Amino acid sequence: MRLHQISFVLAITIALSGCSQLKFLYSFSGEAIKSKASYFLDLEDTEEATLEAKVDELVDWHRVQMLPQYATFLRQTANYVEAGPIGDAPARRAIEEFRKLLAKTIQGAAPFISDVLFDHTTSPKLAHMRARMEERMKEHRAELEETQVDRINKKTEKAISWFERLFGSFTPAQTTLTRGYFEKAEKVTAVFLNAREKRWRAFIYFLSQSPTPDEIKQFIPIIVLRSEQAIGQKYKQLSHMWWTQFTDWIIEISASLSLQQRQHFSRVLRSYATDMIELSN
Repeated sequence: MRLHQISFVLAITIALSGCSQLKFLYSFSGEAIKSKASYFLDLEDTEEATLEAKVDELVDWHRVQMLPQYATFLRQTANYVEAGPIGDAPARRAIEEFRKLLAKTIQGAAPFISDVLFDHTTSPKLAHMRARMEERMKEHRAELEETQVDRINKKTEKAISWFERLFGSFTPAQTTLTRGYFEKAEKVTAVFLNAREKRWRAFIYFLSQSPTPDEIKQFIPIIVLRSEQAIGQKYKQLSHMWWTQFTDWIIEISASLSLQQRQHFSRVLRSYATDMIELSN
């Protein structure tokens, strides 16, 4: 099971939705989490009811505890954007702050996730989960059968679509920067897929040891945030490489923004922040 799905669905909704859609999408976030979790879990009626209750609790926690923190982060970022061209230091600081918020989200979601997973540590439940994971891995590996050019084109188009919600229309130079990032990243896609499979197998093995709810709660941040502790130190190098490439790309994009794009970005960020505060109340 992709543990980060439960905590990241909310973050993805926040990061990628248009500001006019944020409240609407957030109202459906619980159903999205339940759907993703149900795919991996073999649920009986009582277990399905438990899942629904825990997801509702998770969404309430995230709404009350995390959304105000995201709103503060977005307003601070808007201040950086409005101060002038975005330099290296502000961009790096924003990325580090966002990573801290994601870590807080995962840490805070862990108790809710562990309460659900504790009921899925029997051999039949784990067999079902393992089969679902293998099915999902086959889907990911099937994507590698497309030509590298097609994969790069799809990822570039998707990223530009997201960016244009934040910045307005992209320039040809910004499109080139984005394509260059995915050309570089695509070279190690298979390596990341192998690492993902190792994380899944480590997760299944951990659950097979009949852990307590508290042990599951402690393991979730490890497998998501510090996977090298579960699958080896090479993953730490891989993760560091990914974040370095991603950070360099965002810095280049940030530095390339025109005054008009920065103004658009600032308005969007402040609109997100306002919606988040209203949702949290």
